[in-house]
Amino acid sequence: MNLTIIHSFSVLVLMISKLHAQSLFTYATMAVDGFTCSQCALSVENSLRTLPFVSSVSMDINETEMKIFFVNGIEIDFFKLAKKVYESGFSVRHIRAVLAPEYIIAENQNLLLNNNAKYVILSHTPDKDTLNQTLLFVNHKMINKYEYEKYRKLYSDKFSMYKKRNPIYFVIVE
Repeated sequence: MNLTIIHSFSVLVLMISKLHAQSLFTYATMAVDGFTCSQCALSVENSLRTLPFVSSVSMDINETEMKIFFVNGIEIDFFKLAKKVYESGFSVRHIRAVLAPEYIIAENQNLLLNNNAKYVILSHTPDKDTLNQTLLFVNHKMINKYEYEKYRKLYSDKFSMYKKRNPIYFVIVE
């Protein structure tokens, strides 16, 4: 594992090189709105399974939430996960990815780089167990539109600073 910590002024940047995104996460959960029956959930499950980085999907129909596991060696694209849900006719309530236990995001850390993906850290939940950190994705179409607007206004400086760069994920550390 090649792990480097860089101090630049007051910004701490953690760069993980030669790793794929799935090494960074143990799994993700995605809550979906609009299901009216188990066939709705099954259609989204099947659609997600067509993505090359998804190994399995487990659905909790009562909570309309999926647990998504990833294939080793293939970079994860969270935008494509959300797109598959929208293409199936539903909307994403939220996406949360659980960090692997060997990665900890420090409270003063503002950016996480992993291969081509950039994770802009908007805030940290105070007093949270650092061994079980979860990233809540707050990009457009990765949470409901009211929550997105709330975060976009609250963190407008970061949203505008990184707006033209892709792939960029805006996250809250929980």
